[in-house]
Amino acid sequence: AAVPHVYAETEADAARVLGFVTARDRFFEMDMARRLSQGRIAELLGQDAFAVDVESRGTGMARVAAAILARFTDDQRARYQAYVDGVNAYIAAVRARRAFAPREYTFAAPVFGVRPADLMADFTLADVAALSATTTYELGFETTDLGRQRGLEQVPGRFDGEPLGPLRQ
Repeated sequence: AAVPHVYAETEADAARVLGFVTARDRFFEMDMARRLSQGRIAELLGQDAFAVDVESRGTGMARVAAAILARFTDDQRARYQAYVDGVNAYIAAVRARRAFAPREYTFAAPVFGVRPADLMADFTLADVAALSATTTYELGFETTDLGRQRGLEQVPGRFDGEPLGPLRQ
């Protein structure tokens, strides 16, 4: 009952269709998750959401998202880019009025004096990483994760010239 089934000949095609279908059904949640990770919710919801952005930036979610993005393999980049292309195909369809905008934007657009599609920003690979960072945070992100990341960033070069440097590293 209204459950999408995706059939494709290639992984890239499946990812593209999955991106489109997920965006069609959940774009508002996707947009809020990426904005949460990036500390950019106030751009959409205004001054009342500024404290959320400050907290998000303070926890380092954007830094975690950047680390996730930097670790994408070539295969992951290709797969996620196909997913991004599908999300952006949905956004393009909304802009061309070939698909319905998310209800949340349909309700909000008149308040801002714009069309619903004007509230929908294109997706990027960095946004996919931001979704992952938000999920990581929501599933039990601890501030120790950020401290661990900072420690790991200090390791390269730390033991240069020391006995057994490569082994210590």
